[in-house]
Amino acid sequence: MRFLKRLAIIESGAGIGGAEVNLFRLAPRISEAGWELLVLVPTEGPLTNELSRWNIRWRLFESPAFKSTSTYIRQIKVPNPLAISYDCLAIFRQASAITEALRDEGVGLVHTNSMFSHFVGGLAARRLGIPCLWHLQDIVNVRSGFGLFRPLLNLAAGTLASAIVCISESVACQLSWLSIKDRVRLIYNGVDTNLFTNDGPRSYRREWLGTRYTTLVGQVGRLTPWKGQETMIEMAKLAKRENLPIRFVIIGDDSYGLPGYLDHLMRLAQNHDLEDQVLFTRWLNDMPSAYRSLDLLVHPVREPEPFGLAIAEAMACRTPVAVFDYGGAAEVIGSSDHGLLINRHDLDALWQAVKWVHNNPEAASAIGSRARRRVLAKFSLDRCSDQMLELYESLSWQLA
Repeated sequence: MRFLKRLAIIESGAGIGGAEVNLFRLAPRISEAGWELLVLVPTEGPLTNELSRWNIRWRLFESPAFKSTSTYIRQIKVPNPLAISYDCLAIFRQASAITEALRDEGVGLVHTNSMFSHFVGGLAARRLGIPCLWHLQDIVNVRSGFGLFRPLLNLAAGTLASAIVCISESVACQLSWLSIKDRVRLIYNGVDTNLFTNDGPRSYRREWLGTRYTTLVGQVGRLTPWKGQETMIEMAKLAKRENLPIRFVIIGDDSYGLPGYLDHLMRLAQNHDLEDQVLFTRWLNDMPSAYRSLDLLVHPVREPEPFGLAIAEAMACRTPVAVFDYGGAAEVIGSSDHGLLINRHDLDALWQAVKWVHNNPEAASAIGSRARRRVLAKFSLDRCSDQMLELYESLSWQLA
């Protein structure tokens, strides 16, 4: 059977996160290697707008939208049984629609890029007898879905995935079944180190500092409780209490499925009279300049981060980073030589790290320099794309 170098990347939504940003950066390399690239999406939105801007071909498939399998009650994530039942039915309907699209396009390899797409894309590829590569970029809590989600993930991986790319060891350790161990590949997300560099403007710094502040501490990511933006507000309270000229910048947009969280955070800051101490800004077009404008990036997530692309990007810009010492975030930092590793959920220790950077800018800058060298060695876009393309080619030999 002749293998067609036609690749379909399957998404399960129209939002943009780290997985989609990684896709935009890999796409030119994929095309240069001779692959015809198509992205299948269920609906139009920010993702399709960006795909068009990047001249990446995309196609809609008719399908019911998935519902979030969890919901928030007083900022606590809990399972949503009705949504789980609905999604189980939607998976098969979506798989049928994707099967028709893949057949119509003559696709030879499927690359699934999000949790739901692993299931529907895997089913569709299996029906057509073509390889399916799972790009696993999530960590499933062991308690999710009443403890059933992680075993289901392993079962589906063994049934539907030809290969499984994990973006960190923290992601890979979820796949504990021996039957799938030989399919797992560790490929870290890649950073364009020519774009994310210390050599460039710090366009936002003067505006963000204003006339009252000397230090900028930022957080970058989707606005959602597990990312820990409320911790930024807690630190701002401490800075105000100690009368320190530190301003906190929260960069990000509301998450799909959780509208209004930005409004909640702004009200929280207002309730503590922190409107000036905490600055909110939506996603910025010039993120390298945003990172360079900061004195410190903090990433105080409440749950383990699968990778943390913002962390690696900031490191590439030689911006010091402080993270809780677990999950993919700690994996990216590696050691205290390259960043500030804080005992998980220890707000006091995190605050002490912020003050240390405020009082020791030269030592913090040295950490940033070592951090960039680490990104160049382990997380460059060249390294990531080369490994991914090598895997594509190895899967092509399965049908050659």
